[in-house]
Amino acid sequence: MSDNVKPEKSTDSTLGTTIVVTLNEDSRQQIAFEQAVKHYFRMVTQVDLKLMTLDWSPTFLSMSRSELFLISSTEASPVEPVAYQDKDTISTPVSGDDYTGHFWLPSAKVEEVIGYDGAVDILNEGVFVASALTTQWLPPHLSFCDGVINFAARAITLPAGRDRVIQNDVYRKKQQEIAEKSLSIIDRLVQETQSPEAGKRDFAAIVLAYAFKYASETWAPQIVRRLGAFTVRRYKRDTRSSVREIVATAPREVYIQYPHGRIAEKLSVLDGKQLYHKSDDLVDLQAAWLTQDGSLGIVRK
Repeated sequence: MSDNVKPEKSTDSTLGTTIVVTLNEDSRQQIAFEQAVKHYFRMVTQVDLKLMTLDWSPTFLSMSRSELFLISSTEASPVEPVAYQDKDTISTPVSGDDYTGHFWLPSAKVEEVIGYDGAVDILNEGVFVASALTTQWLPPHLSFCDGVINFAARAITLPAGRDRVIQNDVYRKKQQEIAEKSLSIIDRLVQETQSPEAGKRDFAAIVLAYAFKYASETWAPQIVRRLGAFTVRRYKRDTRSSVREIVATAPREVYIQYPHGRIAEKLSVLDGKQLYHKSDDLVDLQAAWLTQDGSLGIVRK
């Protein structure tokens, strides 16, 4: 900046700081000032930030700070913090001693989540620094999440241009801490399996399966532990039971009623056996017979 902006001392003795930057014509045409302010000052809440645009006049330049502030008190518009995620998507907050933020799924539709590469906005005291791939902050099995992290001053190391995070030991420590706290996203998905809406339960189940599939040996056990709260409906029962409750009964085998026409068109190999769809009547007959025989049955419909 020092090569482009040469500071000059003002004769105005009023308390405070005014910065006047004279831009050439090309620069004025390239900058959309309102968009620029909202882009960079995304979550600034510790100051009353306002924006005022005035047609150029030597009169304004000659005004004192007090006179300009008097005009701005009635003419300037507040710069509102950016509202990030869609309220209808699954989200979870993360926070530490020197940062706050949250992560969310980009959509409530499976086809818009699976395979999606998310991004995380990094802010410093509410000011935009950079946007990075989610995998720079979260494990690969959560690559489909979007997010924002607002760090306090000096919580991360920034270069002079303040346009990226330097990936040093400070970054690696913070990244590990945030990655561990991101497991709360798995908890939120598990909670969603208790929803009274079948579509939301299906969505959560498929995303959980996708996350577990791509979890490393380090993360997979932590996901499995959380799946104990995953709920399913027993055959011919209105209430839903958690996987933890079912395991507590020590069943020898668990049968799943999975009629054709819900989400999956192709079933996979499980324990070396190919799973197939069967017609609804036959599936229901088999489920009734197995339940009557004392077997544990789970309805997937």
